[in-house]
Amino acid sequence: MRLLAFLLICWIGTNQISSFAQSNFRVIAETQQALVGSSFRVEFRLENEEGKQFAPPDFGGLQVVSGPSRSMQTSIINGRTSFSVGYIYILAATKAGKYKIGPASIIVGSQIKKTSPLTIEIVGQQTQTKQFKEFFIRAELSDQKVFIGQQLTLKYRIFSRVGIDNIDVVSSPKLDAFYKEFIATGDGQPQRMIENGVEYQTKILGIQALYPMKSGKYKIDASTFRVILSNEDSWGFSLKSMFSQRAEVIQTNECVVEVKDFPKPIPEGFSGATGFFVTQLDQPEKKYSMSDAIQINMTITGTGHFQSIGHQLHIPDSLFQLAEGKTTEPVRIKDDTFIVNQVKSTYLLTPKKPGKFELFPEFIFLDPESGSYVTQRDTIQLEIAEGGIVKNMDNEIPPLVEDFKLSKFENDLFRNPWTYVLLIFHLF
Repeated sequence: MRLLAFLLICWIGTNQISSFAQSNFRVIAETQQALVGSSFRVEFRLENEEGKQFAPPDFGGLQVVSGPSRSMQTSIINGRTSFSVGYIYILAATKAGKYKIGPASIIVGSQIKKTSPLTIEIVGQQTQTKQFKEFFIRAELSDQKVFIGQQLTLKYRIFSRVGIDNIDVVSSPKLDAFYKEFIATGDGQPQRMIENGVEYQTKILGIQALYPMKSGKYKIDASTFRVILSNEDSWGFSLKSMFSQRAEVIQTNECVVEVKDFPKPIPEGFSGATGFFVTQLDQPEKKYSMSDAIQINMTITGTGHFQSIGHQLHIPDSLFQLAEGKTTEPVRIKDDTFIVNQVKSTYLLTPKKPGKFELFPEFIFLDPESGSYVTQRDTIQLEIAEGGIVKNMDNEIPPLVEDFKLSKFENDLFRNPWTYVLLIFHLF
C-alpha cells in the first residue's frame, strides 16, 4: 500500500509538471511462474527515447529458445504521442527452481540505462493423477482488513485450460454495506499462472472498487457465472457448431472483509477521508481592500470516496467570513488497478478588519497503512487595506455619464425656425 501512495504522488506530480510522455526502460514478463519445459516471453522495452547498443542480460540458467526480436509501438492519447521499442526473448527451463534474470542495458544519449532484475519461478510438472479443474473463477479481495471509507478492489479472475466462447453473469452479491464503482478492465491480454502445479491461462473478468460505509465484519457472497465452452472441431471442418459447445454454471468463492472504525482520538477538522491524497492550493493575490471578496481555489486528488467526505477550509472566524465552498463533481483521472478521483473547491473570504494576516488552510485524512492521521497544510499571506479600489469585477459599478447630449440631427431640428412654422401651418 505504501507503493500505491508513492505511485499516486509520482503520477500526479509528473502530470502536473510536464505534459510530455515520460521515458522508461523496463522488463516485462509474460508470467512470474512457468512449468518445466514450458516456454514464456520476456521483453525489454525502451519508452519515449532513442537507444542504441542494446546488451542482453544474464538469463541465470534459463535457455533462450528464440530472440531477440524487435517490436515498435506508437500511440497518441489525448494529444500526447508516445513510442517504444522492445527486445523480445522466448525462454524455457528444464529444471524446477527460481531463476534470476539480470539487468539488460542500452545507451541513451550519453547515459547507460538498465532494467531491474527479475526472478522467474519454474515449477515441476504435476506427477500425480489427481483430477484438476479445467476452469474456475476466483473472487479476489485486495485487502482483508480496511478502515471506513478506504478503497479496496474486488476482482473476478478466470482460470482456464479449455476454449471459452462467452461468459454471462447469472447473479452477483449484494454490496449494501459499500459504496461501489466499476473499474474498466479493457481488453487486457491473458496471463499464465500456476495453480496447484497446473498451468492456466487467466484473465480478469471485472473489477469493482468498494468503499465500506461503517465498521464491522462483512461476508461477500459468491457470484454465479454461466460459461460457454468451445470444443475442438472433431470432424476437421474448422466450423463451429451448436453441438460443439456446452454451457456450465459455476460459482466463485466467498470473501470476508473486516472494516475498522476511525482510530481514536479523531483530530478536530478531520475530513472523513481515508486513503492517499495530494492537495494543491492556488495562491491568491496578496493585497486586497475591505470591500473585496477573496477567492481561494483548492484541488484534492486521491483514492478515497469523495461523495462521503468534507473538505472545508479552516479559517479563524474573527478574521474572515467564509462562504460555503462550491465543489465540482469528482472526476476520475486514473482507472487501472485502483481509482483516483479529483475535485476542485472554490471558497470566498470576506475580510472583517484590515491588517496583515497569515492563514493555514489544511486537509486532514487517515493514512490506512500507518493507521494515523495526516495533515496537509499550506500557507496564505494576505494584506487587507482599509480603503482602496474594489478588485472584484462582479461588484464594480459602471461610471456615470457626465456629458449627455442629443445627436446633431435632433439638435438642429428643434433649433430651425421653419420647424415651428410648419407646425403652426398644420394647425390652421
